[in-house]
Amino acid sequence: MPTGPIQVTKIIHEHSNEPGILEFLLVTAVVPHHDHLPTVKVRVPRNSTELHYGTLSIGEWTAPCIVGRGGLIAASLKREGDGCTPIGIFPLRYGFYNSSRWTPPPSGLPFPFVPMTDEMVWEEDAESPSYNRLTITPGGAPDAERLNRVRPEPLFDIVVPIGYNDASVEPYRGSALFVHAARADMSGTAGCVAVRQSDLRHLVSRLVPGMVIDIDFDDGQKGGGAIKSSSGTPA
Repeated sequence: MPTGPIQVTKIIHEHSNEPGILEFLLVTAVVPHHDHLPTVKVRVPRNSTELHYGTLSIGEWTAPCIVGRGGLIAASLKREGDGCTPIGIFPLRYGFYNSSRWTPPPSGLPFPFVPMTDEMVWEEDAESPSYNRLTITPGGAPDAERLNRVRPEPLFDIVVPIGYNDASVEPYRGSALFVHAARADMSGTAGCVAVRQSDLRHLVSRLVPGMVIDIDFDDGQKGGGAIKSSSGTPA
């Protein structure tokens, strides 16, 4: 486990001069060791027959959660399309929401959320130079590629990107890992962390800037992979 400072990156957003386009400025700061940071903790039983089922907690608040259908995997072994969730400690910098289906409370939220637009795409093509990046397509992206596209289930109306493999992106190491809503049957994800729809809004209200997500088995032993820094590379 790292004992020194780690880097956590916050997002500052503002509208550009072109209507409908958002500019994102990443601001990186050194903060104390994660034990002193607000943390979303995800724990999955190591020997469970349901590899994807676990518990998510923020302080004293807990909720059932799901991870990748293949269970947890050492972050150094994570690959695109493997259906697994990487073990490690990763930053949560910002979130998105579909304004046609949800809006933040009038009092606001401490954690930064911005509305999805038709221009937003999260690139999952490992051959693309924008792999595992949020990209903005002026004039609108194709319907099937939009972050706010219509899906069979409304699982992505609120999403919080997990800061894995994004500070220094490595092709085929995994992309588009989010915290989002789970399917009604709580089946495993493609690698994301998800909670029930009814729990997602409680989770969102508890997020604060500088938060990290700590994903591991719940038996007190580390999962055998490299401990990850906030940059997505072995610490």
